[in-house]
Amino acid sequence: MGLKDKAKSFWKRVSDLEDNRDTSTSPANEEDRIPYKDISKKLKDLMKENVDVVGRKIIIPNYYAVYFNAADRKKRAEVEDVLCDELKEELSHEMRKINPEQNKRDLLIEIKTDPALEAGQFRIEHHIKKPVAEEKTIENFAAVPPQVENEMDYQQTVIEQAPCQSADDEKTVVMPRTDAAVLYRLLIASGEEKREINITKKTISIGRGSKDDINLPSPDFSISRAHALLDFKDGSFYLTPSGINGTLVNGQELAINKEIKIAAGDEIKIMNYSLKIIK
Repeated sequence: MGLKDKAKSFWKRVSDLEDNRDTSTSPANEEDRIPYKDISKKLKDLMKENVDVVGRKIIIPNYYAVYFNAADRKKRAEVEDVLCDELKEELSHEMRKINPEQNKRDLLIEIKTDPALEAGQFRIEHHIKKPVAEEKTIENFAAVPPQVENEMDYQQTVIEQAPCQSADDEKTVVMPRTDAAVLYRLLIASGEEKREINITKKTISIGRGSKDDINLPSPDFSISRAHALLDFKDGSFYLTPSGINGTLVNGQELAINKEIKIAAGDEIKIMNYSLKIIK
C-alpha cells in the first residue's frame, strides 16, 4: 500500500501524518511519517525572523524550498502537492497577521531533492520573490522563476532538522571567550527595563536580527536587522546607522550609512531603546 492509499485510509490531511502516535491509526511503517509540524514551525519561524520594514512597506520572504533526500521524497511524492498546499495555507495565514495586504498568490512553497541529506532530515531555503505579474494566471504561477530583490538583505537561510528532534531539544550554545577583555559596557534602556552588557568585540551590530550582537526585540518590525554598527577603534567610538526608521544621537537624527564619531555617555536612540556607552 502506497503512502497515498495510507493517507486516504487514516488521515484527512497530510498534517495529521505528524505526531499521530496511536498504533490504531499510525502507519505500519514509521518511516513514512512526514515531519509536517516540524516543517510548518520552521517555515513560520523563518518567515517571522526575516520580516523587514522599508519605509512603510513590510517585506516578507515569500519563496520557500523544502528539501528531502531522494528516498524520502519518493515515498512522499504522491502527497507532495497536498503537502505544499497545506503548508502554504498555514504560512499565508501567519503572514497576513503581520501584513493583512499580503497576497497569497505571491507565496510559493516547493519540495526539492538534496542527496546530501540523510533519511528523516529536511532543510529549508528562502528568499524574496517578485510578485506575479497581472497577466499571469494561477495555473502558470508555479512556473514563474523566483526573483531575488535584494541579495544583501535576503540571503538564503538554511535550516536542518531531523523529525525525531523536538523543538524543546533544539539549542544553540555559544561558549563565552574567557580570555576576551572587556573593552567597554553598553547600557540599554527601554521603558523601565535596563541592562548592561560587557562588550569584548571592537565592532558590534545592533538591531532586531537574532544574529545581531545587541538584539533589540521589535514586535512591529520598526527596527531593522543590523540597524546600526558600533566600532571601537584607536580609543574612539564610531556609529554607522543603516536602519530605515532612523537612529538618533543626543536627539539628532543621523544620515543613513554615514559614520559618525560619538563619545561615551552620548545617548543613542533607536525607536523605544536608549543606549549609552559606559567606559
